Amino acid sequence: MRGKSGLDIYLAWRELAHAEGRIGEPVPLADLLTLSDRIAIVGGAGSGKSTVLAYLAATLARAAQTGESPAYRLPGKDLPVPLIIPLRYYRDYLDKCCDAQGKQIEDPRIGTLAGFIPWYLRRRNPVLDLSEDFFDRLLVGGGCLLMLDGLDEVVSRS
Repeated sequence: MRGKSGLDIYLAWRELAHAEGRIGEPVPLADLLTLSDRIAIVGGAGSGKSTVLAYLAATLARAAQTGESPAYRLPGKDLPVPLIIPLRYYRDYLDKCCDAQGKQIEDPRIGTLAGFIPWYLRRRNPVLDLSEDFFDRLLVGGGCLLMLDGLDEVVSRS
């Protein structure tokens, strides 16, 4: 792909993936959440990955408020609590973990993704008067749709 940019990179990748037989069939949005308990939405910058996550979160929140069903199927009977976690804040979290070296022994999750998620949610929602383990219980209990956004913003090319 050397020497290519923008749309040319995508087209070259698509051609390569087709040649290797790695492109699957398009999935209707109505079936997306019932495919598996773990799904990756991949695509180039600006292809709508974050927009799909925002749509899922907004429609689940609306369904919880109005009692209407979302326009897509859910894997269970209950509405999950939508949680969008932008991974671009993971670096901030790791920087803060370096300042708290002594706490690593108290909480083995410090500096990990499992520690980052509740840290971000508490930081994002400081006015909520929630117990310290609220998000931990929500995540472990399976009552949420956890959406990690921006994996490409965390990994380095090397």
